[in-house]
Amino acid sequence: MVIRTYRTQPFETTHENRIFDALLKELEQNWADSEELLILLGNFYCNGSEIDATILKRKSITVIDFKDYGGNIHFSENGKWFADNVQIKGGNKENPYLQIRHNKFALLDFLKGRLNLPSGKQPNFGHISGLALFHKPIIFDELQLPGTISPWFHIVDIDHVTERMAQITSREIDLTHHDLEAIVSFFSIPEYIPIGRGSKAVTPQFEDDNIPDIELPEYLQSPLSQITKFLESPEKILILSGMIGTGLEAFFKLIANQALKQGRNYSVLAPNRRIAYRYPVSEAESIYTCIYSGNPKIKQDKIIYDLITNQNNDRHLYIIGDSHLVSDANFEANLRCYGSGQLLTDLFNFVDIEKSNRQIIFIGDPFQIPRGKIDESALCSERITAITGCPVKTVYLEYIVPENQNSLLIKNALELASSIRDKKFNYLHIMTDNLQCLASPKEKEDKYKLVTSLFEQESNSTKFLAYSHAKVNEINNWIRHKIFQRDHNIACGDIVNIHNSFFVKNHDIPDSSIYVPNDSFAEVIKVKEDIQPLIQTLKGRDQPIKVNFIHLRVRLIHNNQEVEFLCLKDYLYAEKPEIDKDTLLALYISAKTRFRQLQNRQTTNIEESDYEESVALANFLRGDPYLNAAQLRFGYALTVNRAQGQKFRTVIANMDTNQGKTNETYFRWVYTLFSIANDQLILSNIPSITPFDRAIWDASNSKLDSIRPCNIIAFDPNSEIGVAKIAEFDIPEIALRNFYLYIKNKLNAQAIKIKSYKHHNYQEVYSFENQDSTASCSIRFYYNGKYQISRVETINSHPSYFADQVCNIISSEIVFETQIQKEIYKTIHNKLERHQISIQAIEHNNYEEIYYVFSTNYGMKLKISYDGDGFITRLSPLGFSNSEFIEAVHIALEI
Repeated sequence: MVIRTYRTQPFETTHENRIFDALLKELEQNWADSEELLILLGNFYCNGSEIDATILKRKSITVIDFKDYGGNIHFSENGKWFADNVQIKGGNKENPYLQIRHNKFALLDFLKGRLNLPSGKQPNFGHISGLALFHKPIIFDELQLPGTISPWFHIVDIDHVTERMAQITSREIDLTHHDLEAIVSFFSIPEYIPIGRGSKAVTPQFEDDNIPDIELPEYLQSPLSQITKFLESPEKILILSGMIGTGLEAFFKLIANQALKQGRNYSVLAPNRRIAYRYPVSEAESIYTCIYSGNPKIKQDKIIYDLITNQNNDRHLYIIGDSHLVSDANFEANLRCYGSGQLLTDLFNFVDIEKSNRQIIFIGDPFQIPRGKIDESALCSERITAITGCPVKTVYLEYIVPENQNSLLIKNALELASSIRDKKFNYLHIMTDNLQCLASPKEKEDKYKLVTSLFEQESNSTKFLAYSHAKVNEINNWIRHKIFQRDHNIACGDIVNIHNSFFVKNHDIPDSSIYVPNDSFAEVIKVKEDIQPLIQTLKGRDQPIKVNFIHLRVRLIHNNQEVEFLCLKDYLYAEKPEIDKDTLLALYISAKTRFRQLQNRQTTNIEESDYEESVALANFLRGDPYLNAAQLRFGYALTVNRAQGQKFRTVIANMDTNQGKTNETYFRWVYTLFSIANDQLILSNIPSITPFDRAIWDASNSKLDSIRPCNIIAFDPNSEIGVAKIAEFDIPEIALRNFYLYIKNKLNAQAIKIKSYKHHNYQEVYSFENQDSTASCSIRFYYNGKYQISRVETINSHPSYFADQVCNIISSEIVFETQIQKEIYKTIHNKLERHQISIQAIEHNNYEEIYYVFSTNYGMKLKISYDGDGFITRLSPLGFSNSEFIEAVHIALEI
């Protein structure tokens, strides 16, 4: 048997550490030759219960509790246990049976309904076994166990544990090797290496016929090939990035399968548990659960979750999803502190990226709102290299998945992503239809009917998204009052959004608890407002602090479980979802006081007490119903930042944020908005941003004049091509040789050749002839000191139209020096073209363009000024051949 052992950290007592190592030794000595996989888990928390050990096998799951006793064991179902004449306690329960029964149901409840096993099987976790394991030899009469208990509950000493484990089996449990590994990954417990054994060697993965070779579409083959090469290389870090619609989510399973084929273990981690639930792999878990201790301690009135030692093998792979939300932005959750407060740095320290052969793949969307600054994000390769000293490989998903190409949500996101990538925020046009991306009705009554129908039909999967907390409050109040006819107070039927995580009692299964994750949504079933407030005096405060609570019974939307808990009344109704420092301190001091009373301590000065550093106090604080009272808000509307990482069937959003829109922050906000809507996005106050938004029309200095461009033919006089001598003609200057080569290349495509050339002062005279010598002409080109062609004059032409044909060919292109110049031309050209007005030439200056525009009979010289953001600031007609043409251009440009 291959035995794999995992443990969060050392036990608190010597005898627990000794019996755990003794159990491992017994298992290895007696079952080492078996081909079956056995997994031993040690010292881990599950739904608020601390479990000494659990053994996972193909046909059984057994919860174990350690006891450092020996002798004749007296059993009682609800009363006291004795070893000879010494009472055996069961932790905080009356006896070991009650403790193990409690732990069994905690594990059952944790696994039930959450775990999608790779095999697709659904084991009956009600058949989990329990075992009281004694470190010293015991005498126990099995007949003491009632018939309802003996099938699942066992009492043995260390010398007989392997024999009993071989006997424990259930027809209701049948787990494959990968099912067992998925359960381990679900808990994110590090691998355990006993002291003195050195580093654990990499063991081969079991072959699994259930891992098929997936036939990938062509657009995914290249990225996966690059990732596979990375996994086979000594490189440490890879970033896989892609926008909405590129199939980014498919790579979780693809990468996991590649790791398994290479015989490697892997962990799939998310910024939080709520996002992890969305991943298409059953073993996904929060980064926090993986890298921080499950046994916090108290230090300086904070609950500290230290970084744990990584005990995964040396080739372990970490797949980090939604990496745009993973950063080094300093983070502290009220009274809770995690590691250094910098998640990204802590992750690298946990993985030990510099000294180990472990690898990390970050998967994320570079265009969404990041957590903190963009240069602190896990998608910033420069940041990662600065932290780790390791080079970073990057893979980009460059193609939209074919089934997404016609999605208007994706098309809009594509335009937004292009703007964010290019850092150009002078154009925004949201495309709408009547199916996916809808413009909200303009009439107030029609808008009210639409919103009412959506929330009445599906209030759980319809959300309003807003920019600010004030707007969220306003919308929540409006929906509750106008649609559901509810007053200010929370009521049955209300949808709420829970902003913290905690455990509550499971009233359906005795002695077990239910985990309520952060950002859960719930429907209120029962409200009890007459709850005794918490009154706590604080040093330096004139008045005691009063904390008000509401008792709620709710149905959790994500799993339909009904739970009861206290919630903070002031947090629910406050303008912003925040808890003031005095309230936090009052809750903390009050909880510590209850702990002291429970422990019968007589310490008079809590702030200086010895047990501030104790794990016992920290665990008490984690379960205190007042300190961990739900921080919830009404859940019909929420901010885009709060909704990020989730999916809702229908999203309604007001795009007017009352703040600037021509910036990266706004464009990322809108882009993220499109990532949240699953089926339908309904938008109101849709902005239209164009480069003309800052433009002023100023015709005050215009005058009647002949319009003659200074740069009729746009060639590059400074090109390096003209350095070499021309074989056909003796052309004296580099700029003029560039002009010759430009003309030659243009005419060659039309089968027209240069017959002769003459150079004069500021003039170049060329003769041209077609391929069969049936047409010819001579043309004089005038140029200025900048080598700009200012005038073209026909000397002769046979037939008469041939010279015009040649001029049209060589003057049909406009050359741009910057991207902004090109974008301005595109904007101007599109507007003028609709009115049959053409742009014949452009002179480029610093943040200023001179356009020569013509209709059939008239022309105008137009100065266009622009700023560094790409916005046109002023359009000034300088000269015109007809006054009516000025107004025609003005109308065409829609200024």
